[in-house]
Amino acid sequence: LKVDPLNPRAVQVLGEVYRAQERHSEALATLVRARELSGDNANLLAAMAACCIKLERKATAIGYLERALELEPRHFRARRMLSRLGRKPPPPPKGKRESPAPAAKSNLK
Repeated sequence: LKVDPLNPRAVQVLGEVYRAQERHSEALATLVRARELSGDNANLLAAMAACCIKLERKATAIGYLERALELEPRHFRARRMLSRLGRKPPPPPKGKRESPAPAAKSNLK
């Protein structure tokens, strides 16, 4: 499998493939590279945390999950993983949740 080493999405997907194959050290290294290329995003940080948990790097996993929640306070996977590590996730922000766009009105009678 050839992957463009400068394409952050391709590198992230390769890291996810390694993680699915339980090659956690390789997965983490690849996901770290994807983060270097693209910057932080909650899904990437949660995937990195999952690798760290498998590699018994709990403190590092917690750091990634806390950063993920800074970016997306309602990120379900990060909140669940943090809870399973014995840390209480911060409460999600108050206020309205983003709602889907209203359905288009039909002209049919």
